[in-house]
Amino acid sequence: MKVGASFFCQNYFRAQKPDWEIYREDLALADMVEPLGFDSIWGVEHHFSPYTMIPDVLQFLTYMCGRTKRVGLGSMVVVLPWHDPVRVAEQLAMLDLYAGEREITLGFGRGSGRIEYDGFRVPMSESRDRFTEAAEWPCRRSDSHTAASTSRFPR
Repeated sequence: MKVGASFFCQNYFRAQKPDWEIYREDLALADMVEPLGFDSIWGVEHHFSPYTMIPDVLQFLTYMCGRTKRVGLGSMVVVLPWHDPVRVAEQLAMLDLYAGEREITLGFGRGSGRIEYDGFRVPMSESRDRFTEAAEWPCRRSDSHTAASTSRFPR
């Protein structure tokens, strides 16, 4: 059995603590994962609310990769319809390079929060098609010129 620790940076009580304090506390907890013997660190992507204040889960995991030596890293979801798939593939390549032999587990999703789709000005009705197109890119090795010329969705 493997045991991981998930981080959300939630701040429902903004009147009691500023966001920067929540980030500082969660990062301090994340720094304890490896010394306490956990096997992995996980994060999830959300935007525009205090529900989860990790807008770039791959950036969070890359940061934690640089602060640790052995733990695995996992995304509890990268919401592909909100991103340029080539950019996601580049971020994953960097994370993989920095992680070396460590295990990386990737979760991709479509997202379900209207506030997030509205915030990115992406029609929620396009989520399935955007996901299908974007999910191919992390598995490919391609240059951005080819990717940009074959996308159905302007970026």
